Amino acid sequence: MFLTCDICSTRDGDVKNLPIYTNGSEGTNLCLHCQSAVSNIIRYMKAAANMKNLNYAKSLKDGGD
Repeated sequence: MFLTCDICSTRDGDVKNLPIYTNGSEGTNLCLHCQSAVSNIIRYMKAAANMKNLNYAKSLKDGGD
């Protein structure tokens, strides 16, 4: 039995259920392409948060509030 990707509706053997709970407690089925896209989104969010923290630390060092 093949799973169907919850994002793009691809139906093949490369779809996996990941513990990402967007709607209920069943996890999210993602194909390889969508897994990569979700990973990139998380990577960019992490980079943005790190940049924010770095800028905040620099502002404290420079005498900001």
